[in-house]
Amino acid sequence: MNNGDEAMARTEIMEGFTMVMNAIDAVNRKLDERAAQLDARITQEVGGLRTEMRAGFAQVDRRLARLDDRVSALEHRTAGLEDRVGGLERDMSFVKTHLGITES
Repeated sequence: MNNGDEAMARTEIMEGFTMVMNAIDAVNRKLDERAAQLDARITQEVGGLRTEMRAGFAQVDRRLARLDDRVSALEHRTAGLEDRVGGLERDMSFVKTHLGITES
């Protein structure tokens, strides 16, 4: 191999190496662009899901508040009925005592 052939071989190798490195850089740029696009899309999708979840939680909170109001109303009614039953028991006891009825 003479110096001309050796110089040509080195030049060809360097050109080939440069082409490979340029191709790798181009692929890396495309991958970076795609990663940025995917990141933006994921961020958008997650944001949308968060919004939906918050709306769902708010709806659940409203329903629980209504349910709590209903339970409170039922508790109030039950307390009123218990008072009435207690009053009826006292009245029955008074009537039995008045009539002389004893429980055995």
